[in-house]
Amino acid sequence: MARRNRHLDRISLGAALLSLIAVVFGCFWLFRAVAAPFLAFAVMSGVVFWLASQPSLAEAWFNMAAAPALGVLYFQVHPSLGPYPFAMPVAIGAFLGLSSILILAWRGFRNPESLPDFLLAAFAPVSMIAITFALWWTTALQPATFDAQLATFDRMLGLDFSAEARALVAGAAWLSALCQIVYAALPLAMAILIAHARHWKDTRLLASFAAAGAAAFVLYQICPATGPAHTGHSQAPRNALPSLHATWALLLYLRASTLSLPARIAAAVFLVITLVATLGLGEHYLIDLVVAVPFTLAIHAAVRKRWWIAVPAMAGVVGWLVLLRLNPPFPAPLAWSLVAATVAAGWRRAEDRLPAT
Repeated sequence: MARRNRHLDRISLGAALLSLIAVVFGCFWLFRAVAAPFLAFAVMSGVVFWLASQPSLAEAWFNMAAAPALGVLYFQVHPSLGPYPFAMPVAIGAFLGLSSILILAWRGFRNPESLPDFLLAAFAPVSMIAITFALWWTTALQPATFDAQLATFDRMLGLDFSAEARALVAGAAWLSALCQIVYAALPLAMAILIAHARHWKDTRLLASFAAAGAAAFVLYQICPATGPAHTGHSQAPRNALPSLHATWALLLYLRASTLSLPARIAAAVFLVITLVATLGLGEHYLIDLVVAVPFTLAIHAAVRKRWWIAVPAMAGVVGWLVLLRLNPPFPAPLAWSLVAATVAAGWRRAEDRLPAT
């Protein structure tokens, strides 16, 4: 038993070292974390896990000193912020997150029992780096896209929902800024719920996020599309269908359904704004959000080993992808019936038969 524990400790230390290298290298040299809001919020999530670990006062003072130092070092390499709203506050949060991750890494290397705190803190930034690489591969693997087919199906519903949402968001500066921030802040919202779930020794939320990312990469190969804002851009990632943003936000909402009323309200508001942002920022078509519902159900069921629900739900997702790729003509009533049935059946099954805890 002791020998096995030593072996696991070595694996954990190896994973921690690789994660630390990935975070530091990715933030400073590869992806310019402050210029990429999604990665900036992912790094910021390190603060959540550091605070959840009940740090000492000495660590708090060190963090307050280390974060500005990391900021100065970063701007020596990349002397500009990202072109998004509230870039400076987000940058400050990212540097606090990075210093928090480094503190947790130091703790974990000194005491292997503290490694889980560091590995949790590194999960979001390492995942975002891995997803970025995976999205690059979708471009290489799938040079052709099916955006025209997805746009055609949306129009079969009688209204170009993505175009209307983009016009709405573009017409209100405050709404555009809100959508951009909430859309990018998804990793931070994940971290808050993961830190909360950890008190119940619940790893299923973490597994849900990871499984959704891995499964989405496979599904992107069936009906690759870039989203309306990126149509015609040959290097844009093929990550429109199903919407991973919508899926993650739905998973957050399902997990929050067992928490307090304020937490449920916050999760619901976050979900609604995320869905508006996916359309209003031109990242997705309406059908991308529709297919995200059974995809969420499949992931939610799979991590709970309820395969009799997960397999049919995933089959429905694949069926949608094949159908949209073939692009048969639909009268509006039939198209609406398919959409309504997909959303109603998927969401009811997820809420009624699959409790989050």
